[in-house]
Amino acid sequence: MAAQVLSYLKKQTKLLKSDNLAALLVQMKEDHFVKVRTMIKRDFENVFADGIDTILTPATPSAAFGIADQDMANDPVKMYLNDIFTVTVNMAGLPGISVPAGLNPKGLPLGLQLIGKPFEEETLFRTAAVMEQAAGRFTPEKWW
Repeated sequence: MAAQVLSYLKKQTKLLKSDNLAALLVQMKEDHFVKVRTMIKRDFENVFADGIDTILTPATPSAAFGIADQDMANDPVKMYLNDIFTVTVNMAGLPGISVPAGLNPKGLPLGLQLIGKPFEEETLFRTAAVMEQAAGRFTPEKWW
């Protein structure tokens, strides 16, 4: 779509210099980001308006990776995707907290994320404390 818009603009005006073109592309990306962020924020607002106080989600799509995990270190996309569940919370400007929830069969930690209403951090802290008490303590194996 951006290519079509730029093609149209080039035909309509001869004032587009490379600097203007770059600025236009940046502005188009920013406008798209604002629209997506608004949609995400609206979805959360609708859920909270229905009487939900806290949302529980996974913190990551898989267990934590090992300290010397070369597979993860060599794949930046895989590393980025490990944070995918926390991105929407940041984009919506909501409070969130990750809580340890157990260990996978390999002994690596699993986490859950609590998402709260704006300025309702106290509810998140209380809910997280209950979850941590229920899950118990996890002592990692000595790796060094």
